[in-house]
Amino acid sequence: MATYTGTLGAAPALAGASVYSGRIGAAPALNGAQTYRGRLGSAPVLNGAALYAGLVGAAPALWATVETGTLGAAPYQDGQAIEPPATVNRVRYYVRLVADGFEDLYLPAENFNIQRSFERTSYASITVPGVDQAAAVRDRQDGEIVVERERELTDGTLQVAELYRGPVDSIQPQEGARRSTLQIRGAILPSDQTAGTIQRVAIRDLYLQSEDEDGNLTVRAAPINELRPGDQIEIDGETREARVVQHRVNQVNFVMEIHAGPVL
Repeated sequence: MATYTGTLGAAPALAGASVYSGRIGAAPALNGAQTYRGRLGSAPVLNGAALYAGLVGAAPALWATVETGTLGAAPYQDGQAIEPPATVNRVRYYVRLVADGFEDLYLPAENFNIQRSFERTSYASITVPGVDQAAAVRDRQDGEIVVERERELTDGTLQVAELYRGPVDSIQPQEGARRSTLQIRGAILPSDQTAGTIQRVAIRDLYLQSEDEDGNLTVRAAPINELRPGDQIEIDGETREARVVQHRVNQVNFVMEIHAGPVL
């Protein structure tokens, strides 16, 4: 029997009954009963059967909230749109370790924070539930952390962006009475980073906006795959340089925070 129809963000049907509504990370209800359980990177479970698996090619996907509707930020380069606004069905994040001589290790991350900047140290901090993969992670301690964000559009097109790539600095198991985790961290010094082609990116979906006395701006907005530090951002008709780009992702939410300089 098919267990999932329709697109994420809408209510799929099981035997004609609505079994899921709302955002991933919340517990959907079927006839008043909780139908979703499990942790990030695993498949939602309905009466012991997988309802929808967050797996692509056996790579565990970190699901955050589902993007629906039209993208509110259209990237531009030299005044021209890089891509037109598009409707997004769903978003997945992948966290993996890559190292010479080993297969890529995909991690079922519980949450992560990453920062990209050419003026400050860039870093990644990742929490992995459990310590089962500790040995495999240590085998790759001389490798790199890679964080990717995948958007699937309504026409089936997949857009994948690499948000972070840098060396593994530390691996710390944290074992408690009730739960254990692995903390994986990495950092890149400004002197070890190279800027790419500067883009102009329009930012429209703002959650928070503040400006200090020197004219520097901090905004929180819907994540944009293409945005990199050094790019120019356009907000309310003003152009600024994005100096720091941060992504914070957990079981329920993802957010992008931009620290930008004064108006150019």
